[in-house]
Amino acid sequence: MKESPRLTIITQYLIFLLNAIAFSFSLKFRTLLSESAVSVMIFTGQTQEQKKRPPITPYIKRITPTPIKTSVATDVLIGVGVILFIYGVIGGRFFCSWVCPVNIITETALSLRRVLNFKEKENAIAFSKNIRYWVIIVSLGLSFIFSLTAFDMISPIGIAQRGIIFGFGFGWFFLLAIFLFDLFSQRYGWCGHICPLGGFNAIIGKYSLIKVVHDKDRCLYSMECFKVCPENQILDMVGKESKAITGAECIKCGHCIEVCPNDAFKVSIVSLAEQIKG
Repeated sequence: MKESPRLTIITQYLIFLLNAIAFSFSLKFRTLLSESAVSVMIFTGQTQEQKKRPPITPYIKRITPTPIKTSVATDVLIGVGVILFIYGVIGGRFFCSWVCPVNIITETALSLRRVLNFKEKENAIAFSKNIRYWVIIVSLGLSFIFSLTAFDMISPIGIAQRGIIFGFGFGWFFLLAIFLFDLFSQRYGWCGHICPLGGFNAIIGKYSLIKVVHDKDRCLYSMECFKVCPENQILDMVGKESKAITGAECIKCGHCIEVCPNDAFKVSIVSLAEQIKG
């Protein structure tokens, strides 16, 4: 059966571009807030030149720091809550296949591998899929020691997004390195083996509600799903039993659904009790 396109590279780029536009509006909004704060300071007589004069509105001066600190803390908590809910409760690793801009690079590398017939070199260079979890540990450790977001400094997702808005500069070299790595090492080398963000989403989204479910009675044992799945180690139930794919690494890309000749896969909502029961 001929493989049908799931999500074209152009569509993925448009989705990423919308995210970049939203981010730029966020920056403009923050700038507007900063300018408004400066205007308030000037209006209340708190400029550098007027420090010696008594403040016109001392009450505002006293209460201003408190709401600012509270709002920052609230923003952080809301952001963490949204991420945990979307990826932990609803979708798991769907970010990796449908939103992440680096997916455009890795999918392009995979397409070129097929054109250049690199399939026979698939196992020439093999990396453990557990590397991403070690990268998480190292990144968190460095962040704790040096009080900075260690992975974000070299994150290709951040580099791509900042590059669209502010210009890439040397960021192109890092993105090119990922492309070449995926092209000459193995398919989905970065996303499936190294990227700590994918590993983190896998950890928090292991018991997410949206799952791909396999129906053994409809399976024709074509094994086409194994050829297209970026994380085919999670397909251990194919042809053996009817159950949801509960492997945390499933990225909900829908490749298996599209290539299956008899619709043995479908997307469904699976309760936590069912997942634990197996």
